[in-house]
Amino acid sequence: MRSFSSLFIVLISVAAHAQLKVDSAHAHAKTRSILKWSPLHLGNFYPTVQLAYELQFYKYHSIQLDAGYVVDLEENSYRYQHKRGTKLKFEWRYYFEANNRKTGYLSLEPYGNLINFDRTEFKTECFDVACSNLYTRQYSYIVRYRETGVALKFGAQHQYRRWLFDFNYGTSLRKIEYKKPEIPHGFNKRDIFGIFYPNEKKRTVFGVVIGMRVGFLLNRGKINF
Repeated sequence: MRSFSSLFIVLISVAAHAQLKVDSAHAHAKTRSILKWSPLHLGNFYPTVQLAYELQFYKYHSIQLDAGYVVDLEENSYRYQHKRGTKLKFEWRYYFEANNRKTGYLSLEPYGNLINFDRTEFKTECFDVACSNLYTRQYSYIVRYRETGVALKFGAQHQYRRWLFDFNYGTSLRKIEYKKPEIPHGFNKRDIFGIFYPNEKKRTVFGVVIGMRVGFLLNRGKINF
């Protein structure tokens, strides 16, 4: 997790350096800095407070750094307790020629999810030979959920004064893995009936991406398309 955090810090430094170079090389074009929040991430199985910073610079290009902190909302299952971790994204965008109020774009987004949670499982055993008395044994451990991938997205960004609304959809290639220790056979899964749980098999799959962000324009600079 430290390596991803370090990478995110490096990306922020690169973004700041890129902004300085853009300002010096294209003094006639103003950059636009946008702070964004993704409310849909709070509805994920691993909910996060997800914030992003977009630096939109000369002509049609921008970069966006996105980080989320996992919040442990109430979960009625022994299998997913004390969720914690981060979701990190880096996005490059190419904006199509349009006005500043409504602009379509194409983007490429590599990302990584680094999340841990605690799991408790139970096993019922006989206390005596006749099995007339039973007892329950408890086993607790940490599960490490890791997902890395890249998404190709189409989107549109609408501006109303200093507020922006960002919508996108696309496809992603994801590598998913749940790392957990070996436990003795016979432990039972105590799940609440009717609650959806993710597939914990190690796999690489294609998926659908849908996103929505609310943004605030930190400066009033306009891009010269």
